[in-house]
Amino acid sequence: LSLFDAHYEALYCDLRRLTPPQETEDLCQQTFLYLCNLQESERKALDEDSLIRIGHSLLQAGTDRFSGFIPR
Repeated sequence: LSLFDAHYEALYCDLRRLTPPQETEDLCQQTFLYLCNLQESERKALDEDSLIRIGHSLLQAGTDRFSGFIPR
């Protein structure tokens, strides 16, 4: 399974507790777009908790662009 297939639902459910549905979908897309910019070895090291932390960081940053964004 891809990261998307394996973890989208958990990411969506976690973020949905904090945001309206449309914003939740946007944050999920942004999270997975962020992953596209990582090296393959970095993506392989990620787990579900890592994806959720990235999603939360995007929410806190209030950004829809990744220039200069570094998740914590």
